[in-house]
Amino acid sequence: MKASVEQQLLAVELAKLDQEFNQYSSQAKHHPKREVIIKITDEIEKLESEIIALTAQAGDIKKDSSKLEDEIEQVRARAEKDQSRIDSASNAKEITAMEHEIESLKNRQNDLENQELVLLEQIEGLDKKRNAFEQQKLKFTVELEQATGELKADLNALKLKADQVNQDRQVLATKIEAELMQKYQKIRSEHQGLAAARLLNSACSGCNISFSPIEVQEIKSNDIELIMLCDNCSCILVRA
Repeated sequence: MKASVEQQLLAVELAKLDQEFNQYSSQAKHHPKREVIIKITDEIEKLESEIIALTAQAGDIKKDSSKLEDEIEQVRARAEKDQSRIDSASNAKEITAMEHEIESLKNRQNDLENQELVLLEQIEGLDKKRNAFEQQKLKFTVELEQATGELKADLNALKLKADQVNQDRQVLATKIEAELMQKYQKIRSEHQGLAAARLLNSACSGCNISFSPIEVQEIKSNDIELIMLCDNCSCILVRA
């Protein structure tokens, strides 16, 4: 297959545009902010799990505290009832028995109140820990919003550049003869690299592999319009 030097050079320019487009696509796909966003999101999810667990734990303790409060109220009411009976009683033996019961009820009430105090302290500790996690979550949320905004802005900028390159490519592609274009596209799809490059300083500018002087002499001895491929990267090797 043959093509004019002008056509081959157009293929080289097309390859440069394709390479530039691929670079923009790669930068968008592997943008460092993506990894930052993933890490921040993971931290937020961990904190949310901790907050949910702490909330559930505090809820269970509050239920136990509520039960203790009910029991304390029952003991207090019973003691008040006994005190009322003492105030109206006249039997010394009965009064003594009720006084013992009131004392026992007071001890029971103190014990229950101490238990409740322990639970309230546990709830307070859990609330402090949860509030600390919520503050961390808020901090990460702000960082996530900032990173997401920066990524969006960068991706938009890359898209504008890629769109411009694509438009330039479409215009350039119309100037390349169909047979050469077909050959170019076939190489590009099969090798996922530059489909055309120049021979510069005894090396293929596509893969940067140097040829020996004998190989260079052999390459240049062929008709300049003959389509030749690089033995290493298989791109169209333009010798002009």
